[in-house]
Amino acid sequence: MDTTAPGSVESDNIYVVDTSAIMSRRIDMLNRKLVFPASVLEEIRKGKLRRLLDVVSPEINVYAPSKESRRDVVSFATRSGDITVLSDTDIDVIALALELKATIITDDYAIENVAEFMGIHYVGSDLKPIKSKIKWSFRCTGCGKFYKSDIGTCRICGHALKRVPVRKTGKK
Repeated sequence: MDTTAPGSVESDNIYVVDTSAIMSRRIDMLNRKLVFPASVLEEIRKGKLRRLLDVVSPEINVYAPSKESRRDVVSFATRSGDITVLSDTDIDVIALALELKATIITDDYAIENVAEFMGIHYVGSDLKPIKSKIKWSFRCTGCGKFYKSDIGTCRICGHALKRVPVRKTGKK
């Protein structure tokens, strides 16, 4: 994990910015080392910070990840068990960081967990980052049977499945 504070990007790294980082208002959006997925900006345009975005939009770096990078992220997120909580925008953030070999600025723990599994660096914008990788599974709320993926309801008793941590893979 990169330990450079996001507000004072001093290294030669490129940083991919998640929506949570913009909402923290702790980053300098005009910093040329910051890259914004187009989908993140669409999320911001729907919220209260849209006026800020209107001011800085012409000056910031906006990119969209390739379909191949998105597929790689979906594959890793499926294996880690995070796929059910990642939005399309979250997948774009991770995929763009993968393509650009960049560091992610986010406070989203699911993004951090998938990034950790993929070997992508990240920093928090406001919250403490995760301390260890988590492998998720899905447990039936009725009979307790475990499933590797979220199939919706238990094949045995028909109860809903709940996402639960199966294994923490140690300190980072």
